[in-house]
Amino acid sequence: MTRFYCPLPVVLNAVFALPAAAARHAQVLRLQPGDPIQLFDGLGGAWRGEVVSMGRQEVQARALAPRDVQARPQQEVTLAVGMPANERMDWLVEKATELGVTRLVPLVTERTVVRLQGERASKRVAHWQAIAAGACEQSGRDVLPVIEAVQPLTTWLQTQVRQDDRFRMCLSLAPDAQDAATLTWSRAQAWCAALGPEGGWSANEEVALQRHGFTPVSLGPATLRSETAALTVLARWAIATPSK
Repeated sequence: MTRFYCPLPVVLNAVFALPAAAARHAQVLRLQPGDPIQLFDGLGGAWRGEVVSMGRQEVQARALAPRDVQARPQQEVTLAVGMPANERMDWLVEKATELGVTRLVPLVTERTVVRLQGERASKRVAHWQAIAAGACEQSGRDVLPVIEAVQPLTTWLQTQVRQDDRFRMCLSLAPDAQDAATLTWSRAQAWCAALGPEGGWSANEEVALQRHGFTPVSLGPATLRSETAALTVLARWAIATPSK
């Protein structure tokens, strides 16, 4: 059944216009009045609904009944990523959303090629949020991940509280980094993974991460692109046996 992200107040049985992106999607699919659809607001609201009318400029729908929300991760899963260049960040946001990330932090580091700030940075975050919404529509996820503002690594590290019980890792090429294969992956534990950009972390950044409680972790001898490394980490978590 076709799913639409609908970040609007929903009143059961009331007719309303779908948001522009959802309307375009419905028009491309050539849905007809009476066709069943699913609606979700990205915050935990989800409904069974139907198309009421199809127009060139507007598509109207109504919510018929609440439905069960796809189960959320038991604990928060955060990826903090030195932004990869070109369209790789778009791809990372899409796939990370499909795999269940709950929070994504775009970082500016010493070796980050992409330097976003001000209005340009805000527009990119809005763009990534739209990509995440589309990934939720496709994957059956009902709650959108939080995508934070673009920020320097040093600023983000100041928000990290070492006293909580989440596991923090930073992917590292250092020879003494812990092998990821030795970690116990659990979907019942909150954790945060920090990943550098194409050029990796600088020596000063690795020291700062460890000072803030991040354990250096290696994914093996291959040097992976940042987006590949991010999804490798998420995939290991996604297939972990849930703790009871």
